[in-house]
Amino acid sequence: SRMVFVGAFQHWPNVEAMVYFCREVLPRVRENIPSTELLIVGSNPSPLVLSLSAIPGVQVTGLVPDIRAFMASSSVYVVPVRFGVGLRGKVLEAWAMRMAVVSTSAGCAGLRCEHGKNILIADSAEQFASQIVSLMGDPQRRRILGIEGRRTAEQHYSWEQGAQQLDALYRRYLA
Repeated sequence: SRMVFVGAFQHWPNVEAMVYFCREVLPRVRENIPSTELLIVGSNPSPLVLSLSAIPGVQVTGLVPDIRAFMASSSVYVVPVRFGVGLRGKVLEAWAMRMAVVSTSAGCAGLRCEHGKNILIADSAEQFASQIVSLMGDPQRRRILGIEGRRTAEQHYSWEQGAQQLDALYRRYLA
């Protein structure tokens, strides 16, 4: 019953996401699964992020040489990001590892996400906690979400796919 979040903490939306998650979502999850743990992995954890390790079951690692071991030791990848722009690399990393992902709408914006197929999307603390509790008790559903996430990443976000799309764009504008 372990969750993981990976992010660079010089980026304020990641700090806010973890503070929100630990204060609003994690207590709701722990009402149902008291043994739940959270790994917060990433560079430059601020004093605010470091203070979250005082919460029982929360571990803040700071920068690690390889995030894959922390991800592989977890059942659910959480993306409680509520604002910000840019590439949603967190979801793509989780999909690459065939992990089940629970995200806010903002945390997966712009990606080919299908709620219930390759990701679970929840925008309130209650919904987010409910999705996590549901997944923790259903290894088969976690496996299927992970497989579908990986399939989505391979079909739409691989280097090969990106190169083909860029090549097609160049050819269209050169013609």
